[in-house]
Amino acid sequence: MNSESSVTALASIQSKYKFRAKTLEYSTSFYPDRFTILYKDRKAGEILYENILRVEKNREGLRFGLKNGSWMKIPCTPEEKKKIFRIFKAKRLGGILSENDIVGLALVEFADLKFLVPLGNACFADFKKNVIRRIGGHFLPSQSLDFVSLDHYNEFSLYIKDKDSLVAFENDDDLLCSLLYFEKKLNVVVKHAPKVP
Repeated sequence: MNSESSVTALASIQSKYKFRAKTLEYSTSFYPDRFTILYKDRKAGEILYENILRVEKNREGLRFGLKNGSWMKIPCTPEEKKKIFRIFKAKRLGGILSENDIVGLALVEFADLKFLVPLGNACFADFKKNVIRRIGGHFLPSQSLDFVSLDHYNEFSLYIKDKDSLVAFENDDDLLCSLLYFEKKLNVVVKHAPKVP
């Protein structure tokens, strides 16, 4: 784990907590893989993003649901809340993707919706999950992308768009070949075919 001195914080906020009729001031800094809470310039706590199961916005700020079952509240202004929530929307697998982590990009089209998805590896299942999460995040903007349900995973089909034709896109080999053929820039069309019981 990197120390705070060697990594620049993505965001920092000042918060006031009420505890036993006292108001305590804390500083919270958000890094690519964790956030730390300082009280009087001493570290009062640190949470790794991989230990966060859920992020929720509320009237006072943000609430973080942790793997151990507890919840942590961080009071913040509406502007700070939006900025920090964006960090968690961009989060993938415990950290923020950097340019070095990306092996390709996909311009994804689903009905009228278009968005970019970075590829962190050549695993088709991971890519498809990220696409479905992004689609789900569009329809459920209050949810962090990591918490969008994948219950309907098999109801989505992905296709590579090559000029006027669509080519089925189903496994790791298809993804790797597409990355090579299209020089790491993919045009992907997503179709939804709900399963009939």
